[in-house]
Amino acid sequence: MVFCDDNNDGVRDLDGADDVIGTSDDEPGIAGVVLGLFNAAGTTAIDNPNIAGTQNYVVTTDANGSYAFTGLAAGTYTLRIATPPVAKPNSSPVTGTTDDGIDNDDNGIQTTSGGVINSPQIVLAANEVDNTVDFGLSRRACRFYRQCRFL
Repeated sequence: MVFCDDNNDGVRDLDGADDVIGTSDDEPGIAGVVLGLFNAAGTTAIDNPNIAGTQNYVVTTDANGSYAFTGLAAGTYTLRIATPPVAKPNSSPVTGTTDDGIDNDDNGIQTTSGGVINSPQIVLAANEVDNTVDFGLSRRACRFYRQCRFL
């Protein structure tokens, strides 16, 4: 899941500040974000096992911000958002830097504002699915929510 982390707390708030799902302060998924699959070191793109020939394995988030890499061999992988969306270019400052198995929390590691966002290493068995590697993106890079909420 790639989601708008509007309050920069590193957690997807499905019901927003008003505790009501479906209102304007919810933190929705972000459509159209391209993610690439890489080896454990993040240095080599992984070939898409579902397409004949050599082709880097990339996927694009759907209307809800969801994505999936399927048909993977057992191994250790990382994900990369090479070009974050212009409207939400920054990973949340509260980031889980390991594959902690927690859903709807930010796992994006970003060293420069607007730069490449990588996931922690993800260890999978053959054909295993891990739907807990999420990326919370925000408009501004803020160390503390209070510093940017009125900007």
